[in-house]
Amino acid sequence: MIEDSSFSPFATVENSERPDKVAARLLEGRIAILIHLVLTVPYMLIEAFQVPDDYYLRIFNANLTRLIRLFTLLLPLSIRK
Repeated sequence: MIEDSSFSPFATVENSERPDKVAARLLEGRIAILIHLVLTVPYMLIEAFQVPDDYYLRIFNANLTRLIRLFTLLLPLSIRK
């Protein structure tokens, strides 16, 4: 009921049960809705490439692995026969 468009292929609400992930989203200025799990809004597509361990790694290593994840998504999209 709180999503902008229920027919969109992209999520606008993220759910989580991890307190460190929710705390990081709150520090980024997001809104957290507490029910039996936590909903955070708004959700952006780039967050799908972040893992909670990125917050505990050095900034260079975290950004490098994030870029590798993004590259592996874009690589099959760019290959044509």
